[in-house]
Amino acid sequence: MQIGQAHPLSDPATTLTSWQEVAGENQRILLNFWASWCIPCRDEIPLLSDYAASFVPGATVLGVLYKDAVGPAAATATELGATWTTLIDADGAIAAQVPVNAAPLTLLLDGSGVVLDYRVGPFISVAEIAEFADGP
Repeated sequence: MQIGQAHPLSDPATTLTSWQEVAGENQRILLNFWASWCIPCRDEIPLLSDYAASFVPGATVLGVLYKDAVGPAAATATELGATWTTLIDADGAIAAQVPVNAAPLTLLLDGSGVVLDYRVGPFISVAEIAEFADGP
């Protein structure tokens, strides 16, 4: 997958152009497609937040805004504790590579953007997220 020229929800003036910029020291990325209008996404956000904060995460959490407006998404991220970087996919270029048919969808990527695994639908526990992140 290509990141293209993506802009974070928290700072739209910034441009990220590589998965390595996002992954930091982790070699894996949990790429989570979500939207403020998606009830299962809203249920999953606190679990992803707990995973990112509570564990020595095996993967960096990265969100992609899926068919949503910036204003409601930013408010939802604040309300539910989505403190990780969420990319604005205004033209759908990131989602089109998968393709995403519904949210939430989570991909496990290596540091170069190669898809290692995927999950359709929400996680139901932090342990389940950790197991997925430590997968193949």
